[in-house]
Amino acid sequence: MRKWDEGLFRHSLLAADLAAALAGELGFPRQEVELARLGGLLHDFGKVAWPKEMTHKRPLSDEDRELVRLHPLVGAKLVEERVPGVSGVVLRIVREHHERGGGQGYPRGLSLSGLHPLSRVVACAEVFAALTEPRGYRAVDFSRERALEVLRQDGFDGQLLDALCRVLRGRNGTPRRGRWELPEAALRRSFRAGRYRSIPSPLRSAGSFTFPECDPEKAELVN
Repeated sequence: MRKWDEGLFRHSLLAADLAAALAGELGFPRQEVELARLGGLLHDFGKVAWPKEMTHKRPLSDEDRELVRLHPLVGAKLVEERVPGVSGVVLRIVREHHERGGGQGYPRGLSLSGLHPLSRVVACAEVFAALTEPRGYRAVDFSRERALEVLRQDGFDGQLLDALCRVLRGRNGTPRRGRWELPEAALRRSFRAGRYRSIPSPLRSAGSFTFPECDPEKAELVN
C-alpha cells in the first residue's frame, strides 16, 4: 500500500490508530479494539485497484465515481483473498465504512440497524482523519471544529462524537496541539510497541504493505 501511494498509507495508519482509540474510549473490549485498528488500517485497501492518478484527480468523471463507490466491496474482496480466515468483522468494516446509517451512504445504502457498530467507529475516525489531514486537491484543510460539524451533518451520533472529542483532548483533558498525526518517529515507536501485531502476516508477506523501518525483531507482526 505504501508503494502504491504514501498518502493512502499514512491516512490508513492514522485512521487505524484513531479508530482504536475511539473504540477504547467507547468501552469496546480489547479484542474488538484491535479489530477496529485492523479495519481502520484496511478500510481503503480497495483503492489499490484504482488507476494511480485517481488518488489526486479532481474533478472525477462518472466512471471515476463508480470506482469510488465500489472500492469498499473491492477492498473487502481483496483482503479476503489475501488473508484466509480474516475476521468477518474486519471485512464488514471494509465494506461498510462509507455507509451512513440513513440509507444515504454507499455502496449499498444500508440503514443503521444493518451496520456493525465497529463500522461506525472506523467510519467516524477515518472521515475525521480525511478532513483534517493535508489533501493536495483542496486549498484549505478543515479545523477540528469544522470537521466535527461535518461529522454531525453526516449523521454520526452524539455518543460517537463525544467520545471522539474526549480522545482528541487526551487523558489530561487538554486539547492536543495541531492535527491528530503520526510522524515517522511515532510510527516506528508504534511498531516497536507491538500496536500492529493484529495485522495478518500474509498481508506483509504478500508485499501489500511496506512498514516504517525499525528493528525487525521488535516489530515482528504476527497473526
